[in-house]
Amino acid sequence: MGDNFSDIHNSEITNRSEIHYHGHAPRKASGQPPMVLNEIRACIQRGDLESALDMADDFLTGYLDQEALNALAIIRGEFVRLSRQVIKNTIPDEVAKRETNALADRLLNLIGGWKG
Repeated sequence: MGDNFSDIHNSEITNRSEIHYHGHAPRKASGQPPMVLNEIRACIQRGDLESALDMADDFLTGYLDQEALNALAIIRGEFVRLSRQVIKNTIPDEVAKRETNALADRLLNLIGGWKG
């Protein structure tokens, strides 16, 4: 996970009741999300979607309702599928990059309702 996480500033999290995600708004289960949101965003910014998904799985599960958890699981599944295609070299690099960016965007949209 590296030294980048030590640079994350602890700022107040705004309590929001909705997360905007592809036309619907999954509700968080309860409470405020952990400070890991900035770390997830930093991983995505560095191009490390796998670590961002790991953190979302580990730290946000208790804060998302079933609809949002399902959306997170779908993003994870699509990332695993894409990773296998890259390993097998069955997908052009440009397509893999475009699909990875789309998955990162979907994750950002999923957590975008919270400020961290």
